[in-house]
Amino acid sequence: NNFGLPPSNRTMTSVARCLEEARAVRDDHHFRVVQLPMNLYESGGALVANNGGRSVLEFCREEGLGVLVNRPLNAFSGRRMIRLADFVKPGEKPPGREALREILAPLGAHEARLGPELGVELAGGGDKGLAALVEEIVPRLESPAHWEQAAGPYVIRPLQTWLRRCQEKLAHDMRWQAWQLDFIQLCNTTFERVSRFLATREQALSDRVRKALQAAGHPESRETLSRMALNVLASLPGLDCVLCGMRRTEYVADAMGVAEMTPVEGLGILSNFQP
Repeated sequence: NNFGLPPSNRTMTSVARCLEEARAVRDDHHFRVVQLPMNLYESGGALVANNGGRSVLEFCREEGLGVLVNRPLNAFSGRRMIRLADFVKPGEKPPGREALREILAPLGAHEARLGPELGVELAGGGDKGLAALVEEIVPRLESPAHWEQAAGPYVIRPLQTWLRRCQEKLAHDMRWQAWQLDFIQLCNTTFERVSRFLATREQALSDRVRKALQAAGHPESRETLSRMALNVLASLPGLDCVLCGMRRTEYVADAMGVAEMTPVEGLGILSNFQP
């Protein structure tokens, strides 16, 4: 993580020093590839001359070392993470309260079966279930990160306590066991969808990043912000591989589209990028 830091930073790790040590161990060493984070905000590996007057990319290209970069779309700046992606299509408004209710509807419907079938109070007490609790909390939140902070103390831990109580009471009831398995799967799906719902509130920041990217020299484009950001990195001389997340098929499809894009002046854009 520290390959791209300036020499003045005491935690900077020198690729040149690493290669020197590898050669000192044996001539046929296996030090062949380096990996470091790089994105529009964290571009030190391409711009900072911290290896005898050369950047990481310049040094590795001259020495025949491969370079892989990670976190191309998750940038850290000012103690916050910025997702370099679009969350709604151009011209669309972020989804509102009705969209949130649609996300929570399957979970609420599943919870509604619990009382009549097993006579158990719902997770929120009485007839108030987890879906209703989440519907109260989410409108107060601003981002997926905020959701992660709030979910632990206000959702996950109370839910775990409730599940333990129910398990103690209904451990031998197969109806409960079947309901619980489906419930946990629904929770995981719902929480992920809630996170994506909240991510749409960050579209305003994504729009500002797009404008800054174009001001830095990236041609105007109808491509997604994520493709534009990836294309800047893929256009850098000396960079061999950009590692992207593959949790969802749409992530993969979006990233693969970069192969069809025209390369840009990556170094110049990174140098001029002013978020």
